[in-house]
Amino acid sequence: MHELAITEGIIKLVSDEAEKQGFQKCLGITLAVGEFSGIVPACVTDFFPLAAKGTIAEGAALTFTKSPDQFRCYVEYLTVE
Repeated sequence: MHELAITEGIIKLVSDEAEKQGFQKCLGITLAVGEFSGIVPACVTDFFPLAAKGTIAEGAALTFTKSPDQFRCYVEYLTVE
């Protein structure tokens, strides 16, 4: 169910950019989603019309691309004196 919150976040990003850049309509959104992101594209697609209703993104086409997953490990050393 977190896809609804993610979808609402996408709409907010689009709306914020529209305000900054002055465009009136969003025709399409492309999302790069990694395999281990936990995002289910079909769920985002299902929630999108509800989340976008009455916004600049209403009716926009969603496109998903696969993003290569990247993992990084940061090691922080603690020095005890």
